[in-house]
Amino acid sequence: MNKSEIKQALHNALLADGKMEQALYEFELQENVADWKEGLIDYNEDFVFALTANNGSVAMILITKEDEIFINENAREKLKFFWKKQYKTNIELLLPNAVTDLSNGFFSLTGVKFKEQ
Repeated sequence: MNKSEIKQALHNALLADGKMEQALYEFELQENVADWKEGLIDYNEDFVFALTANNGSVAMILITKEDEIFINENAREKLKFFWKKQYKTNIELLLPNAVTDLSNGFFSLTGVKFKEQ
């Protein structure tokens, strides 16, 4: 996929509530769960999420520090819950880097730590 196709696929999945693919999650993301859990602990983050795109399809995983795992649409909904009104803004800010990562053959991986209030 070229950058334009990746951007469109991510936009559809994350901002237009499009369908995500379970098979893509299983093929590309699932085997990395243990490593991402370890990184979450090492960096003391509250949650981490990863995205992948392939042939117009998108898959996503979100892992919390409580060891909860959310996949695809459930991951998107959990991210919306965490970010509330900032969801759209945050996704729009992250999309350019996600597109670059994915177009270079990497996963888009984002660790998040909640701001202390």
